[in-house]
Amino acid sequence: MIETILGLGAIVLVIVLGVSLLLYFLPTIIAVKRDHKSKGGIIALNILLGWTMLVWLICLVWSLSDSGHSTTTINVISGPRDDASGARDDRPSS
Repeated sequence: MIETILGLGAIVLVIVLGVSLLLYFLPTIIAVKRDHKSKGGIIALNILLGWTMLVWLICLVWSLSDSGHSTTTINVISGPRDDASGARDDRPSS
């Protein structure tokens, strides 16, 4: 009976420890998965100061922020055509 209780306690301890580590490193995991441009800073702060809940929360928000990989869309708007060929005449009128 005692061995069963101790064995169950060890299993619970391992599960609680695993979940705790997963939550502690959640900002790091998110930053790495998203390939965040500041993942080095997030990882360093999370490891060194994550135990202070304020820094952990800052790291979490930072890891969820824009990862810095932006895409640019360029819309080309053409002006009016001056002749039948479709070419514009940009010369000043005399």
